Parts: sequence; C-alpha cells; structure tokens
Amino acid sequence: MSTPKLARVTLRMRLREILVERVLTGHYAAGERIVELRIAEEFGTSLAPVREAMRELESLGLVRSAPHKGTFVCPFETRALMQIYVARSAIEEAAARLATPRLAGDVVALRQACDGMREAAAVGDRIGVASHSVAFHRAIMEAAGNSVLLALWTSLLVETQSAVTLNATPLPLAEVAASHLPILEAIEAGDAERAATLSRAHQAAFTGVAHRAVSPAPPTTPPPSAAFPPSARRPRQGSSH
Repeated sequence: MSTPKLARVTLRMRLREILVERVLTGHYAAGERIVELRIAEEFGTSLAPVREAMRELESLGLVRSAPHKGTFVCPFETRALMQIYVARSAIEEAAARLATPRLAGDVVALRQACDGMREAAAVGDRIGVASHSVAFHRAIMEAAGNSVLLALWTSLLVETQSAVTLNATPLPLAEVAASHLPILEAIEAGDAERAATLSRAHQAAFTGVAHRAVSPAPPTTPPPSAAFPPSARRPRQGSSH
C-alpha cells in the first residue's frame, strides 16, 4: 500500500482505514507494538490524528494500550462487533420510526447510497460498500431529528465498525448492498413500523454473522449468503408495503 501524505480533511478516516486493514490482513501481527511516532512520520502528519485513529481501533478491540509501554495489536475477535450491532439495532429501529414520516417518501439520498453500494460491490470494493452503507444509515439517523439518538449512534464508531465487519467476514458484497433496499422501500411507502422492524432485523443479521465468526458452527450451517432473510436480500416485486 502506498503511503503518500494525506489530505487533512480525510486524514483521520484514511489513517483509520489503513490501520484497520493492516491489522486484519496480518501486516501487524498479534502482540506486535504499533509505534505511533513511526506512523505519523510515515504519513507526514502530527501524532494527534494517529492517536485518534488508535482510540477508535481500541474501542473495537483491535488494539490495546498499556501505560508506559505502548499500543499493541490484539488477536482479532468479533465479540465487540456483536455488542455494537445489538446497540445499533435498537437505535436504528427507533430512528427509522421517527425518520419515515419526516422524509415523506423522499428517498433520494437513500437511493444514491444504495446505488453507490451496488457499484462498489460490483468491483469488489469492500471499503466503498462500507462507506455507502454508513451514508445510508446516517441519512436515516439525521432525518429522525433526535440529537440524542444521533449522538449515541455516532459514538459507536459506525464507519470503523462497518469497515471491520466487511473485511473480517466473507459476506457477499452484492447481498450486503441489496439488504438495504427493503428499508428504503418501506420508508418510501411511508410505512414507519415496517421500516423500524426491517432496520432492527438488518442489524440483527450482522449480529448473527459476528456470532458465527466467534463460534463457528458445524458444516451444515447455511453459507454466508443466508445471513440475510430473503426479504432483505432482494426487493419484493409489486409490494404495496
């Protein structure tokens, strides 16, 4: 991976993505110390954005910091991801219920995010799928008009969580993209309860994926493509919602 000096506006985000990728691909081995000063020098930046990115990785259990010793890579586990998805399911259920009447069928931003996911999936761009997925869910969270829900959602480091999930699990990207469409359709139809139910189920599906990554099931377990129920994998034709 090339390491040019990064534009300030995207610095923290790109650092976070690069560090997540390095941890998940084994570039940094479990137990290895990550020297923040070296990373700052590598990317031609100050220590501040590096430390911000490290804090996000620590929140997801990818690294741990030891006082007076430094930051070390943890063996990857998905338990932290499971806990975040449980929280997201409740938050996004409530937000979808609030956002649907406020959006009044205007799903332009949601459709653009779905199109972006589909295009990224077509070229195998996992970070792109994650980015557009976050944009989809953020649009709903902001439309809900509830600052407390939005603050809780933001505190979960959704961008990092989504990138970690798609890098750490063998989910088919096309199905991840398609799983958002039923939520979009429910909001477009003005069906707040269906949008809320689908939003909770959507996050619950990812909770299940993380659980199977922690506790692998016997070979008879359905493949990753079965992670989402049929209604979440493809839009229903001619549905009145």
